Amino acid sequence: MKFISISTATLIAVLISNTALAQFTPNPNLATAHFSSTASTNISLQEISATKGLTARIVKLLKDNTDGGVVGLYLKQVKGSVLASSQSQTTFYPASTIKVLQHFHAMRAVEAGNVSLDSTKVKVYPNPPDSCSDNHAGQNFNNDTLRETLAKMMKNSDNQSTNAIQELFGNGNASIGRNAINKTAHNVIGMSKNSAVNHKSGCGGPSNNPANSLTLVDLGKLYEKVATGVFSSNSTRDTFYNLMIRSPGQITTVINEEAAKLGLNANIIQSFKNQVRTAVKAGDYTTGNGTKYNSIGGWVRLPFKKNGVVKSQEYVFGIFIDQATKINENFGVGLASSELLRDEIRAALTTFK
Repeated sequence: MKFISISTATLIAVLISNTALAQFTPNPNLATAHFSSTASTNISLQEISATKGLTARIVKLLKDNTDGGVVGLYLKQVKGSVLASSQSQTTFYPASTIKVLQHFHAMRAVEAGNVSLDSTKVKVYPNPPDSCSDNHAGQNFNNDTLRETLAKMMKNSDNQSTNAIQELFGNGNASIGRNAINKTAHNVIGMSKNSAVNHKSGCGGPSNNPANSLTLVDLGKLYEKVATGVFSSNSTRDTFYNLMIRSPGQITTVINEEAAKLGLNANIIQSFKNQVRTAVKAGDYTTGNGTKYNSIGGWVRLPFKKNGVVKSQEYVFGIFIDQATKINENFGVGLASSELLRDEIRAALTTFK
């Protein structure tokens, strides 16, 4: 296989030539995305072609099912190459997808011994206006454990639990808590300054100035950090995942479809499914005038078999739909992300033949 050395900027130019698959236009309502022209990578001509094909296919899927706005996608092999990318360094309004950053910060504090999942109590103000307020005098609250609070934030996407996390790590001051969370984002994960928690959840959405913001590359960095050992123990990593949504969702549909094409029997299909692992967080927000924001980020582990031995491969992925005027019924980022993973799922299933 012939390899060439190519800069990031040159690679972007190659990928977008003769196609509109990657319009690197920053979201005008969020911080401007910054691109580095100095980083270099080694990539084969075959990989460039494959990346462009997958990216174009998913961009078309997203655009065919939305009106207006900007769409983006990102798929990267953990400790490996980027498999698909469009608008991956463009800032977007993430809605609840950014809750995973607050989850990450909390689990780092758990591992450091600064808080405890089961003995630390968190004041959660269940009334949404109370939760959005920074003055809680006379307001009713629930005393939940940190474990309960994180599970409600990540599995139920509860905004009031999320806001309580911000206040917990600011000793009652959500702004201080957000500053601490953003320091973790930038100094531990290596996220760019374009990604930050800037306000409480469910409290004004993208009309906040500045609004919460993410890029898919930064989101991928978070999930890859978790997968590659940012936590000192596997137990902490597993708890991080287990407090999230673990169901493979629409990935199961893709597995069934691809397995049927390969003629795999039911036992093999079930064995494959039993070895698939996922953890995801999605978000959506619709403004009063109908502008829609929908996004998802996550991690997936697929089993590959070689000489009868299974060796898993991990991936991080993300998709966003930002400022759309319409998203077709029965379509969303969950379906789009399963399609983004289809080629890898097919490749993994092929090894089980």
